[in-house]
Amino acid sequence: ITIVDLYGNALCMDTIPLPYENTDAYYEQVASEIKNFISNQQYDADKILGISIATQGITSPDHSTVTYGTIMVNTGMNVVVFSSRLPWPCHLEHDSKSAASLELWNHPELDSAIVILLNRNLGGAIITDRHIHQGSTMHSGTLEHMCVNPDGPLCYCGNRGCLETYCSADALEQASGMPIPDFFHSLRKISRHTADTDTDEKKSSQISQIWEDYLNHLAFAMKNLNLIIDAPMILSGYLASFLTEEDTQYLLKQINAATPFPLRKEQILVGTYGQYTQAAGAALYYVETFLNTL
Repeated sequence: ITIVDLYGNALCMDTIPLPYENTDAYYEQVASEIKNFISNQQYDADKILGISIATQGITSPDHSTVTYGTIMVNTGMNVVVFSSRLPWPCHLEHDSKSAASLELWNHPELDSAIVILLNRNLGGAIITDRHIHQGSTMHSGTLEHMCVNPDGPLCYCGNRGCLETYCSADALEQASGMPIPDFFHSLRKISRHTADTDTDEKKSSQISQIWEDYLNHLAFAMKNLNLIIDAPMILSGYLASFLTEEDTQYLLKQINAATPFPLRKEQILVGTYGQYTQAAGAALYYVETFLNTL
């Protein structure tokens, strides 16, 4: 949950672990948590413009309904389950598109871009002419289902070898057998110290290889996306906060290997909101709607 002011600044953030269920009890609890969050921050309820909800799932063109929600099993979820329980207007948005909204806000110089949302589940969005491209059925930018290996792991969409199965945070966690913070703690420790024993050296080698494989698959996708849309790449979301300058340099080197259309260093941008990216981006819907009335 994130509160954003009219300047686009995230004033306060919080995370509430609550597994999704398509039940009245779940929606009641979410509504209650939202109201408590606003109340605890001592904000005037009359000054809240609206509640924008970023969800894992493609939404209908009118942003009222989830039309494809395989991950959360929330296909058919309607915004009314929230708006009927809250005293403010509510808006539903695909989390990847919300992330793109935040990057558009933070980069007013950008005309076009590809946003790669490195969350628990991978996501993406395409920006052209400073607009988020939705497509005729709202699934533009779902780069997570690009096939990078037809013989690869089974994806939740039913196909094999989707980018999701290699470059989502869940995929990285599964490959390493470690929670994400622990994985990066171990990875960065490797770069600072030499292993003390053969066992430590073997483990360090495995961790380094897992990360290299991750970056290689990400670079492969970015290289191909660059051929489709000649624009900067924005790495956003949860894992973006763990990336280092060395990582982006490695990606750039892999992307530019044997290509007639290299990317420049300044064309790889890294988001700064981490796991709150989609929440902050979603909130901007009501900020921009208000500002357009002035």
